Parts: sequence; structure tokens; C-alpha cells
Amino acid sequence: MRFIIIFISLLLPLDTDAIASDHHVLTCEEFEYLSEGLEEVEDLEQSIKVELLGELINATDPKCFS
Repeated sequence: MRFIIIFISLLLPLDTDAIASDHHVLTCEEFEYLSEGLEEVEDLEQSIKVELLGELINATDPKCFS
């Protein structure tokens, strides 16, 4: 569980300018991989999973959700 949280945090941008300039860190495939892994984690509260999923969505190219 700790590994996936650390891994996700390393993928998310720290620079808000990168977000504002439409620079997305995750591809569609990377989002799918990470979100599926997040679903498999059993000892993590649902509220934390939802929060992490929201961060993944924000860091993913919007075309993946259209």
C-alpha cells in the first residue's frame, strides 16, 4: 500500500504552472494502470482512494475522459 501511494505522489506535478499550461503528466494507459492498482488496495480507506483518484484524474490528459 505504501508503495502505491509513494509511486502516485512521485507522478503528480508539484509545479502549478505545469497544470495551468495544460501539461498533463499521465497518459491514458498510465491512468488506467494506476487506477486499477488503486482499486486493488484493500487496506486503504475509501475516502483516501477517492482523493487519490481525483488527483490522478487532474494529472491525466483530459482526452482520456471524453
